[in-house]
Amino acid sequence: MKIVLDPGHGGHDSGAVKSLYNNTFREKDLNFAICSTVNTILLDNNQIDIQLSRMNDDFIELSDRVKRTNDFAADYFVSVHCNSATNISANGIEVFYYNGSQKGKNLADVFLKEMTTGFSNRINRGLKEKNFIVLKDTKMPACLIECEFISNRDGLLFIASNITKYAKLIANGIINLPQT
Repeated sequence: MKIVLDPGHGGHDSGAVKSLYNNTFREKDLNFAICSTVNTILLDNNQIDIQLSRMNDDFIELSDRVKRTNDFAADYFVSVHCNSATNISANGIEVFYYNGSQKGKNLADVFLKEMTTGFSNRINRGLKEKNFIVLKDTKMPACLIECEFISNRDGLLFIASNITKYAKLIANGIINLPQT
């Protein structure tokens, strides 16, 4: 099984940024930490071939992420993000898939169930349909995981202190995906 794991943002695109306790947290760094840990967890699994959309802090256009994924002929595309909102009390986990894609919805559901079961104390914001380029233009089932809200102090602290657990839950979701 071939997976493209996409740590959202990168390079000059930091994604959401939050300062807390004299530290600056950038979404791109949290996304990369989670995805690189997933990659490490699954490194020795001979049945799963994982490719990260970025291997360092490079900016990669969304269209290039899609092209690389399609050229790799991945079976699944999974993008990892931290959410943000102007309402600083917004919290919870949600997973996006492309409008009308039943296979994308099924994929998103796998990861939402992993996250909300593994983090039973977090709010389940559900599955959401969106026309994000990385969901719409990839040729395989695709989903975008929003781990928690970086704009919420408690959400940020939760993400930062649970990088390994997020990675284990995502890795478990990948292991349990149906072979295509």
